[in-house]
This record gives sequence, structure tokens and C-alpha cells, in this order.
Amino acid sequence: MADEMFFSADGKTLRKGRRAARRTSVQRPAEFWRADDEGGLFLGLIRNLNPYGLLIECRVALPVGTEICVEMKRDEHFADALTCLNGKVARLVGTGNGTWQMGIELALASPKPAVKPIRIPPKISTLPERRPTRMYSLDYVLGSEEQ
Repeated sequence: MADEMFFSADGKTLRKGRRAARRTSVQRPAEFWRADDEGGLFLGLIRNLNPYGLLIECRVALPVGTEICVEMKRDEHFADALTCLNGKVARLVGTGNGTWQMGIELALASPKPAVKPIRIPPKISTLPERRPTRMYSLDYVLGSEEQ
């Protein structure tokens, strides 16, 4: 939550950040490639993700705006694929130790159009109004205690 809140310039007010959803910290290996199939296959490590994007740490720097496909892997041997995601590079930061952190904005499916609920008016009955029913009770005795 610390990355979602910050103090304003005057240091008096705590403000909410622009993050659309909370980050989930992970250490998931991934393979990624450019969507136009130029440059081959790259290996990286997904550091955090949320429904709208993810952060990949890798040894290659792709320009901001490059459309890529990211395939998350199940284990560090890059053997089993979990899922394949499409997105574009939104942010690129060098870490200083030869690796780059790329912020990937995921290409989300277009949301479904809002459906306006339809109100159907209740039917008006043409039958005459019913009177309340009366309840009667009847007791039966099976056998007697004298036997």
C-alpha cells in the first residue's frame, strides 16, 4: 500500500496515487518476444503484476511503445507455460547493474457494453379478488388408553 499513497509537495497531505489496482509481488520466470516477431525470444523475471500490467526485469531494453507477447512460466527451467499475455512497453528504467525494468501495459479485452435493465410492468389480474381462507382443524384419536 505504500506505493499507492504519497505526501503532497507541501508535506502536509497524504494523497492517493494513480494506480488502478494493487500490485501483487511475484518472482515468475517469463519468455517474451516482439509482436512483430523481430529480434527473437527474450528471457526475464516478472517482479509484480496486477490486472492491468506487469513489471519484467530482463537484460534487454525494448523501446517504449513496442508491442510484445509475454508467456509466464511455471518454474525456473522455463519448461511449462502458464499463460500468454499481449501488451506494450509503457515504461523502461535501467537498474544500473546491466538489467532493465520494463513496465508492460496489458492489452485488455474491450469491456462489454453496459446493459440497461428492462422494467416489465406487473400484470393486472382480471380475476375477482379472493377472500381469505379459513382454517379448520380436526383431531383424530386412534385407539384408547383403556386397553
